[in-house]
Amino acid sequence: MLADDCGTPLETGTVQVQFSGGEEPLGLNATGGGYWEASWVPAGTANGVTLQLAPGSGAPIAQICLKVAATAAAIPAIYRGGVVSAADPLPLAPLARGGLMAIYGSGLADSGLRAGTTPLPPSLANVQVLLAGQPLPLLYVSPGQIDAVIPYDVPAGVPMPVVVSNGSRQSLPETVVIASAQPAVFILPQFGPAQAAAVGPGGLATPQSPVTAGDRLVIYCEGLGSVTPDFTAGGLAPSDTLYRTANPVSVSIGGQPAVVEFAGLAPGSVGEYQINVVVPAGIPPGGAVPLVIAVAGASSSASTIAVR
Repeated sequence: MLADDCGTPLETGTVQVQFSGGEEPLGLNATGGGYWEASWVPAGTANGVTLQLAPGSGAPIAQICLKVAATAAAIPAIYRGGVVSAADPLPLAPLARGGLMAIYGSGLADSGLRAGTTPLPPSLANVQVLLAGQPLPLLYVSPGQIDAVIPYDVPAGVPMPVVVSNGSRQSLPETVVIASAQPAVFILPQFGPAQAAAVGPGGLATPQSPVTAGDRLVIYCEGLGSVTPDFTAGGLAPSDTLYRTANPVSVSIGGQPAVVEFAGLAPGSVGEYQINVVVPAGIPPGGAVPLVIAVAGASSSASTIAVR
């Protein structure tokens, strides 16, 4: 129980626990009578972890030292802000209907396994991911990362809990918001810190094979939202039917609008989209020209391509 200097129970304001191990502070919820509570799953093991109780961002008023021991079967733990786009892992950013979700944490699975069939299964290596209680199609599971696909029919703009179930063990929920669309270009960091997965006539649009005005460029991305005709998330996009985005997609390269010839599911892929554009004229040449996608009022982080 928390009380002020006069012994009056503290029932309003903000109270948080600060950790010595570098984890994000944990906010507590008032339950009445000066009692505050929250659930905490350790991100790992340590000989000693110090928990400091503080009102808001003030100085700690109490300190507890404890030991976090490893167990034979680790409880799944999702890192705070650890549910992100598989293409652009920005913590706490909205995700998209039909998008590829990456979950980072510990004890998420007992071993690594990639799905070998499509449609993707709702359970892999005895692991499930539940979004507001709904099992998601799973592409890959491992102790530290899970890749899943978000269905197209989930509510947009509503905070929803994500829970990882590893056998009989279940994580605490991590809250996410699903948007109608949240575009994100796949990045290939081995070719540059923001190099887009964008292919021109000479291959990947890097300084070694730049594109020029008039070239056709294929951009690989995720998070473009619903498609038409209707498609079931987690299925393999066929090559004999094109599934186009339900919402118009725009692309700018070096600040110049590009003509979009196609935007939809990438044939032969799961959860991946492609955009076919014509490189516009008037772009200053460079090895890291910004490329931005916009759809349904949302824009991607800037990736780069090389333009000659």
